[in-house]
Amino acid sequence: MIEGFIHTRKVNYASRSTRGDTDALWKTTKELMFIAAREEGLKATPSLLLAGSSSHLTPQGLPSPANSIPTNSAHSTPNVVDKVSDHGDVAPSTSARPLPQGSPNAQAQALPFPPEFIKDGDFPRTPDGARPTEQMMTAAAKVTIPVPPHFVNAVQSQSQGIEAAQYCLEHSQQTLTLPKMAQHFPTTFARMVHSNLAPDEEYQPDMEDEEGELFWPGQCVTGEGLGWVCLMGKAMINELGKDIGYIGLKGVIPKPKADAPSGLMRGQPSTR
Repeated sequence: MIEGFIHTRKVNYASRSTRGDTDALWKTTKELMFIAAREEGLKATPSLLLAGSSSHLTPQGLPSPANSIPTNSAHSTPNVVDKVSDHGDVAPSTSARPLPQGSPNAQAQALPFPPEFIKDGDFPRTPDGARPTEQMMTAAAKVTIPVPPHFVNAVQSQSQGIEAAQYCLEHSQQTLTLPKMAQHFPTTFARMVHSNLAPDEEYQPDMEDEEGELFWPGQCVTGEGLGWVCLMGKAMINELGKDIGYIGLKGVIPKPKADAPSGLMRGQPSTR
């Protein structure tokens, strides 16, 4: 548990230092995606104008063969363009496999990129005001941006820290729980469950106090609580060590004084 809280604290504070860089990269990516989609839409302008002018060549009294086929016919051309509404909502194309009803990821699966990039509903439209085409969406999804090495290293460190914390806490919760504390460390358990201290008052208890209030460590995702873990561990050692004569810092053997020459033991006469 101590190691897991240490990793979580490091990841928490590291994410705060990279938050500005992450926001800047996200905004840059969104801008480049919009530019790519807009340019792709402009490429289709000549074909749109040509299609519009050719439609006037058909006599008004003579419907074209394409229009003579019922719209609900199996031979009709499906609309393969994903739709994006003014609010960023996505309607999957009719040619795609229908998504399960009620699926929370239905709209996200219909896009070639994360839907958060168009959640404001300001994704570019075609020059004639129509909704973005599939080609525009694909162009936006192919956008890449350069990332500095220090940012890559920070992201890698955070990823490894999260995995390390997950591993440590996953194993700690298998052996250290409140029921097991009540069974094997009843005194420490009582000091925690009947405490009036708050999660942010780790500075209150004394490390060597065997009767003061403690606090069961809170959520490590906040980056805090490491002090409570250490205080709880010390209390567990004190409670368990009473049966074997553990007396804490009182039993620490002091270091020998540095009055003897180097290499000589205390009491050994000098030959000089």
